[in-house]
Amino acid sequence: MIRTDADNPHTAARTQLELLFAPMSAEQFRRVMIALTIPSGGIARLVGVNTRTARRWASGASEVPNPVARLLRILMSEYHAVGHDAAVDVFCAAAEQEMVGTIE
Repeated sequence: MIRTDADNPHTAARTQLELLFAPMSAEQFRRVMIALTIPSGGIARLVGVNTRTARRWASGASEVPNPVARLLRILMSEYHAVGHDAAVDVFCAAAEQEMVGTIE
């Protein structure tokens, strides 16, 4: 049997990483907000920025920072795996844990 590049598990993993680290457009940001049913103010609170900043990302006036884009994509993958409420709970628990680590 001849294996093609599409059959290679490394190719699939590389493609997923490329998607995770790709820039996020304003349209993609808005789609994430809709899919997660979280308004720009909610995302702003999740990532620790001003609501105006999240609105600028949604309008395309400012680029979505890569760490925020990665975080939102991870949250979306959790959403698809476990559902909205569980994904947001997982995200918030991780954020709280990180905040506790910085305070100690």
